[in-house]
Amino acid sequence: MIEHQQEPHTVPTAQMAYWRKQLADLSPLALPADYPRPKVQSWQGAIQEILVSNAVSEELQRLCQKQEVTLFMMLLAAFQVFLSRYTGSRDLSVGTPIANRKQEETAGLGEQVLLLTFIRHDALDRRAAQREPMEKFTRDELEAGRRLFAGDWQFTAAAGSAVSLPPMRGPEIALAGRSNVGKSSLINALTGRKNLARISRTPGRTQELIFFSAGGPLTVVDMPGYGYAAAAKDKIAAWTETIHAYLRGRASLARIYVLVDARHGLKDADGPMFDVLGRAAVSHQIVFTKCDAVKPAELAQRVMQVEAALSKRPAAYPAVLATSAHDGAGIPELRAAIARLLEERKR
Repeated sequence: MIEHQQEPHTVPTAQMAYWRKQLADLSPLALPADYPRPKVQSWQGAIQEILVSNAVSEELQRLCQKQEVTLFMMLLAAFQVFLSRYTGSRDLSVGTPIANRKQEETAGLGEQVLLLTFIRHDALDRRAAQREPMEKFTRDELEAGRRLFAGDWQFTAAAGSAVSLPPMRGPEIALAGRSNVGKSSLINALTGRKNLARISRTPGRTQELIFFSAGGPLTVVDMPGYGYAAAAKDKIAAWTETIHAYLRGRASLARIYVLVDARHGLKDADGPMFDVLGRAAVSHQIVFTKCDAVKPAELAQRVMQVEAALSKRPAAYPAVLATSAHDGAGIPELRAAIARLLEERKR
């Protein structure tokens, strides 16, 4: 909502200039109508009342409390989803009445549209700026994640072939991604160790499956990067076969976290990896890295694009986690997500 501590009927000049630019290219949504649109556009509308049962109303209230939103915002979101599915449009601006906001400065913009467009963009900007994952975690889950990675993490094994894979002793999570996506940096951030995983400026230096453990229930696996590698083709083929064997026969593998550079989003090289994970029916989830280097609005757009692509892959976990090993953003949430995953496997 637009709120500011100013005299009535005044709007900050910078704010007005910003929203004039944001709303300059709006066009009416192409909806089937019973009557033709008027030649002169106005903001007049009609009220349509719909009665719902007490049971539905109570269920909506419980859902609002769970999601920590108002009933108005919940119904507004549902209305936007309906319009999006009905029209096929993924970019919507929906107007709502503004009580007691008769400002001459906003007359040319249409106050109703200004209100909701502000809500929509502000929500995206805040979510991206804070780099919050879609799913929420309780304090207990965040603490469980902290404890999970608070131990003395050490290198335990390396496997360059299927026969050299270490015995399965507990749940494992593996990190995959394009070469130089930041896997080593993320492992170091997760474990709180600056030099646990070797960081190289040369893509493709990780040529084996590297196993790390703190002596507890979890093992973290660093997988060779794909898409580029400074190695001979026969060696690349050998460790690719090792990866396939690991995916096919590792019953202890709980999930693959596929890292994607937030600055670039999905690339053609990611497709084959997702295909391999899908054929192996391995649960996988995308984690954005280097989010500190991306503007909030751009990050929000990338998250939506990736989540749309994931909807076509049954083995993919639908929510994207956004992280930065540089400033630590999203690391507690990633730890909590892994702790939640391990807890779910016990059930």
